[in-house]
Amino acid sequence: MRTINPTRLNLTSTILDKKVKTLYITAPSRDMGTSTIAISLAEALATNVSEKILLIDGNYHANRISTHFDLQEEWGYVNVDSKDNIEHVGSWIDHPYPYHFDVLAYGKLDQDTSQVKDREILQNMLDKLLLDYDYILFDAPPIHESAKGLALASAFDGVVLVIAGEDTRWEVARAAQRKLSQAGATLIGAIFNKRKYYVPQWVYNWL
Repeated sequence: MRTINPTRLNLTSTILDKKVKTLYITAPSRDMGTSTIAISLAEALATNVSEKILLIDGNYHANRISTHFDLQEEWGYVNVDSKDNIEHVGSWIDHPYPYHFDVLAYGKLDQDTSQVKDREILQNMLDKLLLDYDYILFDAPPIHESAKGLALASAFDGVVLVIAGEDTRWEVARAAQRKLSQAGATLIGAIFNKRKYYVPQWVYNWL
């Protein structure tokens, strides 16, 4: 996975002025680069804004965040399924060198663990983690392939939609926007990725 130079990302008042502290990063479908964007955005916030950042691997379709950082932990995001586990989640967090942010790996499933969190449990987990972190970024499953995952988007302050610039049809992006709206999520912007001679940047108009 090739990360993007974080200094090239245009971080603006889109996040800071709106006091968005938790971000759900997703895409209409697979292989659009959400994990790459999530890593780059986490590093950009950590280095350019000098805040404490946590990146959560919540994409059960791929677990690319965990793979990128070679995290093989038995315990992680997917294992947070009770109030007791929420109390211990801080001990499962990694600090990958030389990055300036922390990572909560996906974890490993057992027969009693659900891949998709209950929204209330997720919200309680985020509230707990925000006691120690300024921003939380969540690498989420694709919108058109995970209805249960999409239902969690409204637990976050804002959603960033990653679009493969040369591949995503306008109708597909529009449909993703509608699904986010129906789920009660707040779309704050989009990042165009995988465009020839183009570095992803925040787009200030709605889709």
